[in-house]
Amino acid sequence: MPALSETIGMGLLDHPCQPYLSEVSPQFKSMKPILLTGFTALVLWGCTAQNVSQTPESTETSSPPVETVEAEQAEPEQATPKPLPDVPLTAASEDWQQQTHIHGIGVNPSNPEVVYIATHHGIVIRSPEGEWLQLGDDRSDLMGFAMHPEDQMLLYRSGHPGHGHDTGGSHNLGFEVSADGGASWQRRSMEGVDFHTLAIAPGHPDVFYGLATSGQQGLFKSDDGGNTWIPLAANGLDATPFKFAIAPQNSDHVFATTQAGLFESTDGGQTWTLRPNTATAPLTDLIAIEAGDQNHLVGFQLTPSGQTFVISQNQSQSWEPLGNSQTEGVVLHMAAAPSNPTMLYAATDQNQIYQSSDSGETWTVLN
Repeated sequence: MPALSETIGMGLLDHPCQPYLSEVSPQFKSMKPILLTGFTALVLWGCTAQNVSQTPESTETSSPPVETVEAEQAEPEQATPKPLPDVPLTAASEDWQQQTHIHGIGVNPSNPEVVYIATHHGIVIRSPEGEWLQLGDDRSDLMGFAMHPEDQMLLYRSGHPGHGHDTGGSHNLGFEVSADGGASWQRRSMEGVDFHTLAIAPGHPDVFYGLATSGQQGLFKSDDGGNTWIPLAANGLDATPFKFAIAPQNSDHVFATTQAGLFESTDGGQTWTLRPNTATAPLTDLIAIEAGDQNHLVGFQLTPSGQTFVISQNQSQSWEPLGNSQTEGVVLHMAAAPSNPTMLYAATDQNQIYQSSDSGETWTVLN
């Protein structure tokens, strides 16, 4: 395998994770390296946790009483998003985005305004009031991260343990689950494994896909909520996956973004094909959004002429630019709100978080 600097290009050796870089799974060692930008290392590689300090804060609001007028028909009651889950939260440091880096992103299924950021030092949440809050006191390095699409208290992770998190001596978390909104974590399976990428099927939340890069290695799938995993042949997948996107209606229909292009599987990850027009314009991440009988695919694409958000409305046969918003850096992580799929989030390699409330047409940075 070529040296890291030869494989993933310039500008990576100063990254905070560089001292902890390890080789790609042997399953993918024969894959052709392609020189791109620094996003490759930030997606594929992880490192051990470092120190970070936070201080506590939380807020609550209440609505004033509503007067009623006799003989007037009451307006239909509007669904109110649930508040933040009852979990330990402290105010994140004002410069948290300069002190860490981001490995994943998710959205609370009960409130589309609440976004979860999986970082090198635990999870940071943005509240509906716009506050950045640190979740719990666990500062583990979360390489793989997923949220249940219906239950805001169920979170999933993999990566490397932080200070004080007992893994029985392992340098990797395995596959861990929190049933209390992130307040505590328990290993469910795959002891000693580091999943660098995790994805949960939005329409079948017992189904997971994961790319393991140490401990056991290769592409794995679980059909029982992560209790057991089976290795996948991954025939035709000629590059290491960055991220997975699973079709809402069919958990066997999955996409993998790679530096060699976008790959698609319709048999649960056993065989893969390269999608047209993506070998020279790869996507860094992708969201599959249910739209009638088909899926709209929204992603971030690197082309010879630049980078942009894109959309496919024909099952990845072709891609069109989506809006004209520019981001600071390359988008590495994307997520859609389960309760409102027009609400999208994106995180860049510069640790900037963006929000779109119109399906990706326009984006606003979240400070």
